[in-house]
Amino acid sequence: MSSTRIFLLVAGGLGILYLIISKLQRELADKEPKDRFLRLAGILLNRRGLKRFLPHRFTALCLDGVIGYDPINRELKTVRKLGRWPFEMLGHFPGRSLLPGHWQIELCCLSGVMLYQFLNDGKAKGFAIFRTVDGVKFKESANPGDQLEITVRVEYHKPLRPFVFSGEIKSGGKVIMTVSKISGIVIDKTTNT
Repeated sequence: MSSTRIFLLVAGGLGILYLIISKLQRELADKEPKDRFLRLAGILLNRRGLKRFLPHRFTALCLDGVIGYDPINRELKTVRKLGRWPFEMLGHFPGRSLLPGHWQIELCCLSGVMLYQFLNDGKAKGFAIFRTVDGVKFKESANPGDQLEITVRVEYHKPLRPFVFSGEIKSGGKVIMTVSKISGIVIDKTTNT
């Protein structure tokens, strides 16, 4: 069998596999367990509510919900419950799974976008693009089964303009990660810059 024919067979098989996985993800996207947030007190927005404000879907929507908002201190709290085998930890590391640092930063960034939406009464249009992340410190590890509480605070904000915020992640009351500055801008959905 020629190498071209083998390549086409493998590519076709991968394409079919991708279509099957995509179809399953679409079917499961809005089917959430009814008791998903019964153990989380004071949920303001669940995953379905987050989808109204975030363009992320499937595994990219890595927050489980918003659990608190303080308009006076301009602070927002979100939550992420890590399952026994969360997709973010697969292969990181065999025998001792840990949540990678870039996923922890992503949790803070998504929480920051939600804070930006809350500060603008949900009227912010466009996509938040993050430009800088400074002062990241990883103090403890995030492990399978942990419930992470992400807190983000505004450092600088003018309505519908660039914004800067800081954040921290706690697990079991212990701070596991802090970031002193994440800055971003919101761009129009129609631009590509």
